[in-house]
Amino acid sequence: MSKKVCLEYIWIDRHNEVRSKNKIMTYDDLIKTNTNTLASTFVNMSAYASKSGSSMLWDPLHPSSYTSTVVRDNIHLHNIPIWNFDGSSTGQSSGHISDVVLRPCRVYKNPTFPDTPYLNHYLILCECYDAGFNVHETNNRARCRETSEKFAGHGCLFGIEQEYVLFERKPSSRLRQPTVVSKCDCEEGMCEGLCWKKQRLIRTDCDFICPPYQWLEHDDPGKQGQGPYYCSAGGDRAFGREIVKEHIMLCAGAGVEICGTNAEVMASQWEFQIGTCDPMKVCDDLVVARYLLCLITEKYGCWASFHPKPYKGNWNGSGCHTNFSTDEMRAPNGFRHILAACHKLKTTHAQHILVYGEDNDQRLTGAHETSAIDEFTFGVGNRGCSVRIPLHVVHTNCGYLEDRRPGSNCDPYLVVNAIMTSVCGSIETV
Repeated sequence: MSKKVCLEYIWIDRHNEVRSKNKIMTYDDLIKTNTNTLASTFVNMSAYASKSGSSMLWDPLHPSSYTSTVVRDNIHLHNIPIWNFDGSSTGQSSGHISDVVLRPCRVYKNPTFPDTPYLNHYLILCECYDAGFNVHETNNRARCRETSEKFAGHGCLFGIEQEYVLFERKPSSRLRQPTVVSKCDCEEGMCEGLCWKKQRLIRTDCDFICPPYQWLEHDDPGKQGQGPYYCSAGGDRAFGREIVKEHIMLCAGAGVEICGTNAEVMASQWEFQIGTCDPMKVCDDLVVARYLLCLITEKYGCWASFHPKPYKGNWNGSGCHTNFSTDEMRAPNGFRHILAACHKLKTTHAQHILVYGEDNDQRLTGAHETSAIDEFTFGVGNRGCSVRIPLHVVHTNCGYLEDRRPGSNCDPYLVVNAIMTSVCGSIETV
C-alpha cells in the first residue's frame, strides 16, 4: 500500500475566522509536486519560497526532522501543492469569480490525528491570493512578511497573550442578560422593543443568551462576582480546565510555541501565551493555536469567543496583549530604547487602534484593567495603561514592553506589522 499524507489546509477568511479543508495524496505524488512551477505567475514567487516567512518545513516520513532549507527525502515547503476554495462562501470573492488560491506558507504536524503506517497528517497554514495570483485583500500575512523583512536587522521578537471566554452551545432560559435598548432615530425618540414607525427591532441584545461555560446564574458563576476565578483551582470556580489541558497538548504536538496558560479574571475566561518568537512565527503559531482550540470545543458542546467584550456587565473583557522587544531594548541599558518606543507608539496611537480589533471600544473603557481607547498612556507595572513596562524590566534596565491595547479578536499580522512600523521605522501610516 502506497503511503499517504493528509494535508489540512487552513486560512483566515474575511471575518478573521479560521477555515480549513483536507487534501489526501500519496507521498510519491507529494514529492513530485513543485508549486513554484505551478504558480510561476506569482510576483517574486521564486524568492518567496526561500524567505524566512515560510521556513517551517516538515518531512512527511520523518516529521520530527525539519530545517529552513532542505529536508530529508527532498521534501520542501514548495512540494506542498497550491489549492483553492470557494471564496464566495467565506466573504472573499464574488460568485462569478469565486476561486481563491491557497498558497502554503508554513507546515505543522497535525496532532488531532494519530499517525499510522499508511497515513501521516499535517496542518498547512496558507496565504490567500486572488484568481490573478495577486495578494488577496484579506491577506495581511503577506504585508506583515514584507515589514518583517524590512526591519529584520532590528531583531524584533514578540510574545502574544491570547484571552478567550468559553460559552455553552445552547441558550439558557435561566440566564437572562439585561436587554440594551438603543435610541431610535424616528421622530418619536426612544421606542421600547419594536419601533412601529420604522418596523424594526431596536434591541441590541437578546433576553436569553448562551451562558458562559458551566455558569449557574447570570452574573453569578457560583462564587458571585470577579475575584475568585483568576488563576483559580476547584470545580466551583475553574470552568474548562479539561479544554485548556488538551489545548496545551495539541499545540505542543503541532510545534506551536505555546509557553503558558492561566485562568483569567472572568469565570470561564482563559489565556494562553505564544512566544517568544520572530514576527512571522508568533503570528502563524497564534492562528494555528486558535484553530486547535476551536476544534477542541467541538468535543465539549461549547465554543470559544474571541470577542473583546463577550459578556456585558461588571466582567473583564478579553485582550491579546502583545509583548515586544528589539535587540537594542534587550541589550544592557536598553531601558532608554523602551521609553523611546513608548513615545513612538503614542504618536501613532490612533492608527494602531484602527487595526487592533473590531468592537475593541467596548473593552478599552478605562475600567477592568484597560486604558481608555482615545488616549495613550504607559507606565511601570500598570495594567490600566495602554503599554505596561514590567517591573523587572526597570530593575534590569533592559527587556521588553507589553502593548495591552489589542483586542482578543485582532488579526495578529496587523498588530505585529503596526508595532514594527511604528517602533522600527519613521513615523508613518501603520
